Amino acid sequence: CVCVCVNCVISVLAKHPSGVYKMVIDTLVICFCEDKARHNGKDKPYFMSSRLKRCLTIEQENNSSAAPERAPLVSAL
Repeated sequence: CVCVCVNCVISVLAKHPSGVYKMVIDTLVICFCEDKARHNGKDKPYFMSSRLKRCLTIEQENNSSAAPERAPLVSAL
């Protein structure tokens, strides 16, 4: 019974890899938005990795107020 269930899950994932990829990307964007909304990066540090912060220019927003304003990556969503 367990083998049948595992086989079904694996076959669904194998048939729809783009759906799984889209779900992963959507989950990352939602987690980023929640982290950005709940934390300010100073007295409430972000949970995201430094690599993701660099990618989304959050470090520049916190380190210098004279940095040029750029539209956030998630504004298009």
